[in-house]
Amino acid sequence: MENSQTYFPCANGSQAAIEDITGQGKSALLSILQQSTGLGKTYGTVRAIVNRAVNDQEVTFYLTPLRKDRDEVYAGSRDLLLKLGKNPEEFLVNVLSEQDQVTDFFEEHVFVRQEEKVTGRLDRKKLYKAWREESIPDNYPNTRHIFGLLQSILLFFDLQSEEEMEDDRKNFSQIKSMIRTDAYAIVDEEEQDLSPAERKARMKATVFRDLPWYQIMFPDYDLANKKIIVMAANKFIYRYKDLAGSNKYYWQLNFNQKKAAGKEKTLVNLILDESDKIHQNWLESMLGQEQEHFDLYTLAKKINSALEPSFNKANEIILAAGDNRGRIKSASKKFHDLSNKYHLEADLVIGESLSEDELAKKFLINDGESDYLNINDQLYIEYKPDPFSLAGAKGKLFVNVLEKKKSSKQAIRLDRMLEDLNQNISSFVRNTYSMARNVQSRIKEVNRHQEVNGKKKYRDEMDLEDEQRFVLRSLLGIEDKDEALVNYLLETYMRDSPQRHQTGIAANLTSDNSIFGKGFTVHILESNRNKRTNAEVSRYAQKWTPELLLATLASQWRVILVSATAETESIFSNFGLDWVYNNIPYVYHLPKKIEQLLNQENEERNKAQRDKGKIAVQWIKPSPGAKLRDVFKASFPDSQLSYPEIGDLISEMPSAPAGIGYDFNWQYKPESNEKITQKVTIGTACYYFGRNLKLLKALAAFCQKNWERPSRVAFIAYTNRNIREAEAKWYETALQKLGYLDQDKTLVCISAKDDPEKQLERVKADWEQGKLKIILTSYSTMSRAVNLQYPAKALFEKYPEDYVVLDDRFFNKDNPFVDINGCYMEQPTHLIPGNNADRDRKQFEDEFIKGYLQLIYTCDGLINLGTPGFTYADSERLLTAYYQGYPLKREKNPFYQIQARDNAYTSQIDQTSGRMARTVVKPESMFVILDKEIASCLNRSQVDRKRTNAVMEAIMASDPGLRLLPNQTEEKELKLKKLMASNAMDYLVQVALQLVSMPDDMQQLWIKLRTFIAKHPQLDSLVEVEDGKLAKIVPNYYWDFGHPVSGYYYYVEGDYKRLVAIGEDRDDVKRQMAEAGIKPSFQPQYLDYEEYKQALERIWEQQPWLKRELEKVGYDLSFKPSRYLLMPGAFNNLYKGAIGESIGGAVMKHLGFDYHNMADLPNSEMERFDGYLKADDGRIVYVDWKNYNTDAPSGDNDQTVRWITRKLCMVEMGKSAIIINILKWSNKQMQAIQITGGLADKKVYLYPYLFDEKGELNQKLVRDFRKMF
Repeated sequence: MENSQTYFPCANGSQAAIEDITGQGKSALLSILQQSTGLGKTYGTVRAIVNRAVNDQEVTFYLTPLRKDRDEVYAGSRDLLLKLGKNPEEFLVNVLSEQDQVTDFFEEHVFVRQEEKVTGRLDRKKLYKAWREESIPDNYPNTRHIFGLLQSILLFFDLQSEEEMEDDRKNFSQIKSMIRTDAYAIVDEEEQDLSPAERKARMKATVFRDLPWYQIMFPDYDLANKKIIVMAANKFIYRYKDLAGSNKYYWQLNFNQKKAAGKEKTLVNLILDESDKIHQNWLESMLGQEQEHFDLYTLAKKINSALEPSFNKANEIILAAGDNRGRIKSASKKFHDLSNKYHLEADLVIGESLSEDELAKKFLINDGESDYLNINDQLYIEYKPDPFSLAGAKGKLFVNVLEKKKSSKQAIRLDRMLEDLNQNISSFVRNTYSMARNVQSRIKEVNRHQEVNGKKKYRDEMDLEDEQRFVLRSLLGIEDKDEALVNYLLETYMRDSPQRHQTGIAANLTSDNSIFGKGFTVHILESNRNKRTNAEVSRYAQKWTPELLLATLASQWRVILVSATAETESIFSNFGLDWVYNNIPYVYHLPKKIEQLLNQENEERNKAQRDKGKIAVQWIKPSPGAKLRDVFKASFPDSQLSYPEIGDLISEMPSAPAGIGYDFNWQYKPESNEKITQKVTIGTACYYFGRNLKLLKALAAFCQKNWERPSRVAFIAYTNRNIREAEAKWYETALQKLGYLDQDKTLVCISAKDDPEKQLERVKADWEQGKLKIILTSYSTMSRAVNLQYPAKALFEKYPEDYVVLDDRFFNKDNPFVDINGCYMEQPTHLIPGNNADRDRKQFEDEFIKGYLQLIYTCDGLINLGTPGFTYADSERLLTAYYQGYPLKREKNPFYQIQARDNAYTSQIDQTSGRMARTVVKPESMFVILDKEIASCLNRSQVDRKRTNAVMEAIMASDPGLRLLPNQTEEKELKLKKLMASNAMDYLVQVALQLVSMPDDMQQLWIKLRTFIAKHPQLDSLVEVEDGKLAKIVPNYYWDFGHPVSGYYYYVEGDYKRLVAIGEDRDDVKRQMAEAGIKPSFQPQYLDYEEYKQALERIWEQQPWLKRELEKVGYDLSFKPSRYLLMPGAFNNLYKGAIGESIGGAVMKHLGFDYHNMADLPNSEMERFDGYLKADDGRIVYVDWKNYNTDAPSGDNDQTVRWITRKLCMVEMGKSAIIINILKWSNKQMQAIQITGGLADKKVYLYPYLFDEKGELNQKLVRDFRKMF
């Protein structure tokens, strides 16, 4: 951790920033502390959170990307608590993996004799055996057994194979489960008549009594009572398993802290240190997590069977709660229909048209949206006789055969069937969420009744997720111990759970089809035709993305992103912050005075570096045109090597493409497309040659600097991939032959897979002793969150003139740490993984899927962040190229044409340069060598907008020609505005399906939005939106034209699902359509406010009272030209319906009928209907107002009546419904279904108009209603 003895201690600004953020009154927010490296961000942050924990009872989670950083934060927090006179164990916990916790326990408490660690295997074995016998009582047989299984990995891990270690690692996660099983057995034997809560409490007490070592082994046992919780970021995304068997995410835990005055809950802070690195870690972990998977066919069949009335054994408390019986009945009918539609009783088998090779590569992505990775194919399912079955009494068996071509009208596309199955399973699982809420209410009601009558509780109340698990287990007949299917259903289908919805979020009441919100989904088709086994289509899903997790956290905690590059606008290297901002309640920006303090600290540090030390920057690039041997010789003019010797070195040069050897007579032409072999061009070969040559030249320069001054011993070279030992040997041999090096083992390869932290510590020990060591590593391994500074007391005393002290106040003479002498940076290239078409697809299946999903994430992220210059067509081209295994050339790769790439590379160089800006003691001269290609991807404007370190400043100043990229803010904001408008319009299409499962406050917010839009079809200013929560949402439904207009042109795709183009000028809209790839023959539409105004005027002329009534309660009926007009989808799907309901409701009440609007409907029937009429006999009749133009195709009522009939099956209060269209536009009319002879249950009536084409009231409707209402 950055401390005042070792580092330049400008932590005041960072501490002030964290204290300011955590001092806010809000319990949920997102804020950013972006300060350059080496200025004490971590130290200042730790001081702030320790103060909050001690003084304000706040809880803080502190996440770091690396375990080493985690341990340093823990140690720093512990030291500060001790200085404050506090017991760290009461406040602080370092959350390790279960394996690390157990291993540390044995190393610190068991494998110790007279305070000395025991290393001999036989001695350790004896100590382990003795501990196991003495510390685990005989009545804990399962516990003894699991520790018996762990003996080999605890004692002989260095002798185990990777496979053996992987098997043994799984046993660590079973320890708590085994202890719990044994303890419950003891409790049950002692006393049986205990409530679940009493039994659980007794179990814990029994464990703590019998196994006193448990609390030492697992220090996180008391997590709910800690105030500072430090952990590695990757562990945070997994569930926390406690002794009681709870299996919750960390953000679902309750904390037993004293609540701040006036607060309903404990305030929780979450620090993401090196937040952009954590984004990358989370993404990698989320894509790599092992997921349970089930065959969708079998799953749908299981749900259908379980819901059959004759088989369903649902718990009585579930059936008695709320409208659960109706929900179960409705779900049963849906799955019965689904089974009939797809013949789910039949097996799914592979047809002859599919080859084994094709089966091996079939993956379906995201529920029918992208069809197949092999985009040219479609698969079909046909229900037909099985040619391999024998005729029985009823003839041949029928099966569902999967074929490549459609051979009959009855054939069904596989992706469409999968989409249907998934939607119905998702609907079922979400339905159990609503049923669980009903059960919660019922349990509370029953328990209250029991309490009043002096009786024992029916049972303990559970939180909503546990209650939903109870409902699922009961409905599906799943044993309590079999949680795999329940976990799968919840993890896969409860994305965007209703728990996430809350008021005050800009993206509320909009759809979200982005990968950020939807997560990752992949379908895999598995079969073995030779064995005639059934085919399976399994669905793997990961609902979490880094952005969704961040938004979820910032909706309940105060989340602080800390990094030197925390605000980088690039999905390649950071969170998609624009999406996150739209999906959280509050973004907090640091006040100006703190930003000024941070600026001052950064400038003081950088000025001290400029005044006292030197930073030399060199750009290197081989000159094209000459033969490879001449280019090589020109790079080392002082070398005496002959051409034959140079030729030998070149021929042995590593990293030759496709296994070819370099020919020193080739011309160095990096841009040449001339082919050497079928797959390799001169340009490709020259690229690899140039990369090797630039690195070799940098290494030679470092050796030269060491010759000039022996104190210059610490250097590092960053490349895009890890250098292998054999390659390093070539570089070392070349340096020796060129005369730059006279020793071995100077180059040290450090890769992520070989414990880089330990390797780095060994190198630092050599640097401390004055040994020249040059690290060869990759950006991904050591460019972020890694501290390269090393102890240099002996070097400082021996060569004092070679060092400078930036500030004597903070110079620790007894233990000075110093920054490295120099580094080399290769041009970053690896934005996303590539796919090698030559590799075996089965062998690399996991990597292939992971890489493909990461590419989808990146492409979809670029689109949903409004990235200028990136289109859907670009996404399709990249995905196709990946699948087919051929790389896109740079000039054809869309990633190379967008600023997001440059921003990511600039962030990478910024972070890497920061590794040289860590300490108050600096080498007198520091050396930075850069691949000249880096200059083509640095974004100067990004660096100019932020605080950065002195090394990055020197890099930017060294090349005045660095590009200042154009400002794309306006273009980006336009794309984001269209995206939000599209999401809002799409939401209106499916709103009725979503609102019923939302909390009350969200339903009320929806009613407020509908009412506002009904009253304001146009706005002069957004200031008119007085409700703060509504003000965040309203802009999504209006388009800002900048000045008053009375109509506009637009083009949308689907049922108002995607806004492609909008504007008052038709030619401009056509241009937008062309840019989006819309065919020239397609034409925009025109939304004419004046036309709709004239239609309503006919009603006002005949019913002037109605206009006065509506205007009196705030309806703007002027349709005057205004700056803000409703989006086309909002006008068509919301305004017309809402104003129709207002008109219809006013007329019903004016006529004296007992009419109730939507606000009076039960929550479970929200948006099912627009209101209801109460008949004279007390019956409830739902009303559905329509505002159709009867001249348009939507005037056809058949589909509408069918839909209303279906909705009647979803409600309970009423038994029949009436559809009433507001206005008859012409002589054409919808077919009436009028009330005759009284109301009938389950009947849908339809009146084509309330007002005729002249605006006069439909007297027939009035007469019919007078008889009933």
